Amino acid sequence: MQVNDQGADGVAGAGSAPGPTATPNQAGSGLAGPATDIPAIRTDRVLVAMTLAENISYIGGQRNRIMAIPSLTLPEIRMADGPLGVRSQEKHSTAYPADVCVAATWSLDCAKAMGETYGKDFRAQGCHIDLGPGLNIILDPRYGRNFEYYSEDQFLTSRVITTAVQAIQAQGVLTTLKHFACNNQGTERGSYSVEIDDRSLHEIYLPGFQAAIAEGRTGCIMTAFNWFNDVSCAENSHLNNDFLRGELGFTDILMSDWTAERSFAVANGGLDLEMPTGKYMNLDDMQQAISAGKVTLATVDEKVRRILRTIISAGFLDREQKRTDIPKDNPDSAKTALEMPRQGFVLLKNHGNLLPLDPTTTRTIAVLGHHADHPLCGGGGSSIMTPFHATSIFAGLKAVYPGDKLLPVSQPIAAVELGDLGYVGPVQMELYKGNRYGGLGTKPDAVQEVAKIYVDAQTALAGNYGKDFACRWTAKIRVPSDGYYALVTSHCDGVLVDGKRIIDAWRYLGREEPEIGLARLLAGSIHDLTVEWFTAGRGDPVLRFGWQRAEAFERALEVAAKADAVVLSAGFDYYTEGEGMDRTFGIDPFQQTLLEEIPRVNPKTIVALYGGADIDCQGWLDQVAGLLHLWYPGQEGGTAVAEIISGRVNPSGKLPVTMPKRIEDHPSHPSFLNPADMAKHRAVYGEGIFVGYRGYDAKGTEPLYPFGYGLSYTTFAYAGLKLTEGSDGSVEACFSLTNTGKWAGAEVVELFVDLPAGGVPRPPQELKGFARSSCCRERPRK
Repeated sequence: MQVNDQGADGVAGAGSAPGPTATPNQAGSGLAGPATDIPAIRTDRVLVAMTLAENISYIGGQRNRIMAIPSLTLPEIRMADGPLGVRSQEKHSTAYPADVCVAATWSLDCAKAMGETYGKDFRAQGCHIDLGPGLNIILDPRYGRNFEYYSEDQFLTSRVITTAVQAIQAQGVLTTLKHFACNNQGTERGSYSVEIDDRSLHEIYLPGFQAAIAEGRTGCIMTAFNWFNDVSCAENSHLNNDFLRGELGFTDILMSDWTAERSFAVANGGLDLEMPTGKYMNLDDMQQAISAGKVTLATVDEKVRRILRTIISAGFLDREQKRTDIPKDNPDSAKTALEMPRQGFVLLKNHGNLLPLDPTTTRTIAVLGHHADHPLCGGGGSSIMTPFHATSIFAGLKAVYPGDKLLPVSQPIAAVELGDLGYVGPVQMELYKGNRYGGLGTKPDAVQEVAKIYVDAQTALAGNYGKDFACRWTAKIRVPSDGYYALVTSHCDGVLVDGKRIIDAWRYLGREEPEIGLARLLAGSIHDLTVEWFTAGRGDPVLRFGWQRAEAFERALEVAAKADAVVLSAGFDYYTEGEGMDRTFGIDPFQQTLLEEIPRVNPKTIVALYGGADIDCQGWLDQVAGLLHLWYPGQEGGTAVAEIISGRVNPSGKLPVTMPKRIEDHPSHPSFLNPADMAKHRAVYGEGIFVGYRGYDAKGTEPLYPFGYGLSYTTFAYAGLKLTEGSDGSVEACFSLTNTGKWAGAEVVELFVDLPAGGVPRPPQELKGFARSSCCRERPRK
């Protein structure tokens, strides 16, 4: 596809880039020989000199490293978690936006720029291997790790991932694609087995890996925690040897996810490197297996050969990996980390053209939400970053709207203290033995009346039940005066008032701060209260529960009502969305209350939404004026929010996923975490090839916001479309693109193709080309 425009930066079928190259070392590299020799020759030279013990030891990791063998001049190869930045032994690094935000730019230039500075960050810290990027398809919005992936569409994913891999490896750092394969669920991730048909596997889930191998020439791939056709991915010979090595042609390092291997079968299942240590592929077990004829010496040699050839080709034997000429807190990296959200934030709603808010005429903005003045860079798990510096939404807006224009009400509830609850009648406590993660049993082990809702490590309760038990308290409460009330718990899991859940955290979040629920109650009214809680083995079992008048929130409502506009941050965070978990589709009840009550007093409310994929907007979307999807924006997110809200930057991101009106409309809903399948430890991909927008189109289901959607402050006109068929059967689409609005801005052009009818069901249309044009910036902004 070709845009008749100098600003286009990406088309389908980008050419492949060379893999990482070695820096010549005139003095040679010891036993391996000079850098000018062919890597295969150098590899064999080292391999023939290695003892069997060294061979076996080399294929078992040493935490985040491949071991050094000084006698053979083999250096230690350092790895670092890498989906959102360099997460190594160094305490700080640049925190980049989540991969889904990069995909939302629909810009190969952005992917390349991020890869280049990202690779330099690894070199500045002396790391050889980036344990990223993530590559799986975003199948369902509730998967906790979606933010580390790119899109629901394999074509968009393939183009962006290939560009990123090329750019990172061009800096002399190897990338590790993860997780192979079909890693789309966090719940029981180490025990469920994927069931998927071959067509869906090859059309949807493998193309990204194929492109990143053939074009990106990635140096490493990591296996997944899940099982595939009843065999663990780390030891799945069919998946690793037949598909990955045979069909996709991958010849480099295949490593396990940390502790994801399940048995000694990893030795013959295609795995080269067992991480973080050699649990099965260790010296004693491997020597016994070789003596018993269960593993051949040739198999061990081939594993070592692949590792050696890869690191030699990358130049790791011929230079110092750490570059002292690159600052760890690199200004270039910070600039790149800012440019990603500038282009990746997606404006989904702008009722009445409220945005942008002109800094010269806007008098006051109320800024609310938990993360309004606390920067939120990314989701949870191994990709959590600690940046050198980060900008919150409040700080970003303060730089654009100086003086007293910002009203500091971003934390209206955080300082609530616990107080005793006034009960009407007795409090009944039900006790359940054992760790009832995910919900209480139907029949308690004991029932007793207590004075209040309270658990302490020194009580008889803890002494009788140890550290794994659950409780449910029921009581009636009387309200002393009209108003909003905050019900507060320390590490609680659920609170209901009259059957309505106002705290919903029935899982272990690791959160140190209390959980808060809001309820609007009338003086003299009596309500049913239910509190649920479980220990989850969290050390000494402690629960504090109380309530008080939410006067701070009431004052926040007063301030919001008087402001010209409200910026309200909401969504998920690293406690509620991350590795090893699945999240809800809707946000928690406390934030739901904010999203319902704040627009009630000021309809000029703009929601800044955090999350790794699509989120339930029911109950509040119709009441707000603006909606800006931030994904997880990295360290510079607050600055980008302020630039877009003020109009300094025109919003231009487009959705890489489809946002449904309700979760039941999503194609994956019948299959994802299906109880009957989960009981059998199965994850059935029942939607087949109809993932994301393909499923919506095939069924004629109208989404809330479609794949590829995003608003702008300006308008564009398309004209003169021409299709030209090439001699090789390719088709070139050419047209002119004109900015017809009053604002400078970029446009993303998307080309969908309706394939001819065949003998198998097909989606009505599929993405086959895209380009981002920024040619229209010469038109002055008014």
